[in-house]
Amino acid sequence: IPEGVPLVGQVAVLRGSKGPHIFVQAAQRLVAQGCPAWFVLAGEGPSRSVVEGLLAKGPSERILLAGHRSDVPDILADLDLAVLAACQPEGVPQAVLQAFAAGVPVIASDLGGINEVAIDGETARTLPAKDPEGLAAAIASTLADPEPARRRVAAAREFARSRYSIDAMLVRLVALFTCLARPRPS
Repeated sequence: IPEGVPLVGQVAVLRGSKGPHIFVQAAQRLVAQGCPAWFVLAGEGPSRSVVEGLLAKGPSERILLAGHRSDVPDILADLDLAVLAACQPEGVPQAVLQAFAAGVPVIASDLGGINEVAIDGETARTLPAKDPEGLAAAIASTLADPEPARRRVAAAREFARSRYSIDAMLVRLVALFTCLARPRPS
């Protein structure tokens, strides 16, 4: 990947619910339109063959399928933009929280669970699920005007730190155990 070129990535298990096919379709649209960014999909899973099939059919010269990686913090540090193109609601998405902690702007699907942390206009940019055209447009506009995304990064980092850091989790666990340890009225 050449120096100074934007890098957009999705770090997630390659399964349909995480939308790796949506990410690749959006990336292919942008490559075909001449967007200078490179795209990386890091993860392994049952949808790998679907992703490989899409890459074989469309423009893929700047779309990397990285497979399983143990150096996720290093990958996040290299990203200019993190994406979670999920197609189904999920619990609290660790990939989004990890991007927040790493200071990487996020675009994510506006679905239950995800939108509890990826709050549109505050901590992330969200868009409807299963929309590769909309995702491509959101990526392009974010890369063209990165300042709003940069402003969201500070709020996203604080959100992750204040609610999901080890310290924050310990405070909540102590409060829970304290409550549970109280004698019950007879």
